[in-house]
Amino acid sequence: MSRLAWYREAFDNLGFPSLLRLQVNKRFGSRLSRLTSKYLRHPVYARHGTSDFLVFNQVFVGREYRCVDNIEPPRLIVDCGANVGYTSAYFLSKFPTSTILAVEPDSGNFDLLLRNLSGYGDRFKAIKAAVWPFDEKLEFQASTMAEGAEWGRAVQRPLGRQSSQMIDTVSIPKLIELSGMDRISVLKIDIEGAERELFSAGVDEWLDRVDNIVIELHGEECARLFFHAIRDTQLAISTCGELTVGLAARKTEASN
Repeated sequence: MSRLAWYREAFDNLGFPSLLRLQVNKRFGSRLSRLTSKYLRHPVYARHGTSDFLVFNQVFVGREYRCVDNIEPPRLIVDCGANVGYTSAYFLSKFPTSTILAVEPDSGNFDLLLRNLSGYGDRFKAIKAAVWPFDEKLEFQASTMAEGAEWGRAVQRPLGRQSSQMIDTVSIPKLIELSGMDRISVLKIDIEGAERELFSAGVDEWLDRVDNIVIELHGEECARLFFHAIRDTQLAISTCGELTVGLAARKTEASN
């Protein structure tokens, strides 16, 4: 995308005051910048020297989750791989009667997620864990822990002796139980390749309790396992940018 095209898209999707604030903060901001969008009910914050501004651009400039804008108002949204909460904030603003479970394993991301969602009161619950099909301890892949890679933290089973920095896990059935609801209206998944494990085991325990899925698939094996798992569902499959979208047949299809 050319720079001019980006500015046009940013102007359309942020509004002029928010675009101006974004540009000033990116260039002159200090440690933490306050950002706004016409699609946000409350401001969010971004850390300098991290991937936060890139994620903000994806969610609010590119509006990558516009694919679910026209579904029936959801009750429960589960955000797996919530990062610093921008997608959750987008959903909470778009769907004022919804509640969200936001799941994020990285401590720094999680702390900012709490701040970014604080304006929504009791409409969200944040869970510091990695989404995984089993109850076990994980660790971060060392290659994803560099500065600037906050949007791509990936987990794995420990390769050696467990360290003091082990990560808790939570399963989809457990998330449904914690929500106090019987179904997930929207399941958003961006878990940096862990969808391979998620769709390899135990899918029958929860898949028929999910109405809509929006997932970023990382590689051919992840895609193969995902499509095999949903082969007998009635989900209408489409794409929206980098996302694969599965909407309940009665819903409005995603825009491309």
